[in-house]
Amino acid sequence: MIMNIILFLIILILGPVPIFHFLLHKFLNFWQKNPYLFYLSIILIWILSGFIALIILKMPSLLFITPKWLTILSESIIIFSLFLILWSIKTLGVKRYFLLSVINPIKSEIKIIKSGPYKLFKHPAYLAYCLISISIFLISAKLSILFFNIYYLISIIFIIRLEERELKERLIKYL
Repeated sequence: MIMNIILFLIILILGPVPIFHFLLHKFLNFWQKNPYLFYLSIILIWILSGFIALIILKMPSLLFITPKWLTILSESIIIFSLFLILWSIKTLGVKRYFLLSVINPIKSEIKIIKSGPYKLFKHPAYLAYCLISISIFLISAKLSILFFNIYYLISIIFIIRLEERELKERLIKYL
């Protein structure tokens, strides 16, 4: 029961992240003119993802029985990943991490961050999200979570490309 609650929360929190980023970077000019609509769309997508998370978790189909050592390893990876996310937030600052600087770049300092976890990884938060996603599959061993992972990992690749292109354009424009 507790595992299902944790899986629900992880799918609820991580599931819409690629959608938010895709919408943000694909329609950036619109969101910059209408930032409150972006935040409203985030709320609506999160509500929808809650229903989707419930459907995903109700699907049976265990692929394997997770051994205890794999559960412990996966839980350790999740804890490390949460630390990596918090470190990313601390390094970038809340406004940059939560996309506020993308929607309103004029009020934000434009620079490439190369300290903290960004010294070690190009995209530490995305790495952490992917590690969490894979870990929940290894813990749950559910086919539906495997499908969620495929969606999630492919989406993150596209989001990274969109984000890097937009960042390059912003750097050229403001520097």
